[in-house]
Amino acid sequence: MTNPNQVATTNSIALATYYDSGLDSLVDQLTSGLTMTPTANVIPLSNVYILPSTLVTYASNVNYIFSITLVNKIPAGGLISIQFPSAISISGISLSSATFSTVTCSLGVPSSNVINITNCFSTDMATLGISITLAGIVNPPSELTTSSFSIYTYGALGMVNYINSSLTVQMNILATSTFFSFTPQVQTVYSLSAYTLNITFAIPHSSGDYLTLNIPSSMSFSALSCSPISGIASVSCSALTSTTLKIVLVAVPSSNIQITINSIRNYEIPSSNISFQAQTYSFGGYAM
Repeated sequence: MTNPNQVATTNSIALATYYDSGLDSLVDQLTSGLTMTPTANVIPLSNVYILPSTLVTYASNVNYIFSITLVNKIPAGGLISIQFPSAISISGISLSSATFSTVTCSLGVPSSNVINITNCFSTDMATLGISITLAGIVNPPSELTTSSFSIYTYGALGMVNYINSSLTVQMNILATSTFFSFTPQVQTVYSLSAYTLNITFAIPHSSGDYLTLNIPSSMSFSALSCSPISGIASVSCSALTSTTLKIVLVAVPSSNIQITINSIRNYEIPSSNISFQAQTYSFGGYAM
């Protein structure tokens, strides 16, 4: 006996008993109320691959390929629903391509992180293996591993297959700031000077996020303090090491901020090629 192909309550199963093989020997019967509701099959994690076209933090217009081997075929009138982690933005999402015909398909966004692909299956799906490419997605802003995606397939009556755990992505290439400068107010060798940091963030930041600033080993910090010039109401500074400064964004910053940092001892010899490096982090310490 084969169970129904989707989660839906069946019509009543008829049950009758007889005292011998003759149909006229009915003892008792039940013709209503005996129903069953099957459960949806779980798609194994090994059957699903999610491949972003780039793993750069906060990259926009990214394509995500979903390669899925289903346990059961999608019945006629069915749909595919995908729930994205909250760290991923799908406000500009579109259906780019699929291994099934998309001529009649519709893509709906019933909530901020859920998409439904409907009107594709006028007949039962022919195969278990499907691939879907979704375009216009914005990657997570940091290297923190996302929460799980959830994927559901439905027939016209109810759910067929699903997976809703351990399906994650992680960015491993950091976005690059569009502008960064670190300029001394005093350019005399080995003098203490205030420096002006000017940075345009590649990613929106929140209060509590921070950046680190690395200086050459021949320079040093002395009586550190920071004050905002523009783009942010408040910042704080501390030395993580003798050459690494931590700057905490105490308030929500604009896309560009300028701050003054006191006091840094200048390079000990004249040089026109001094390298500084800054890196931004989320409140939880994940590179952005």
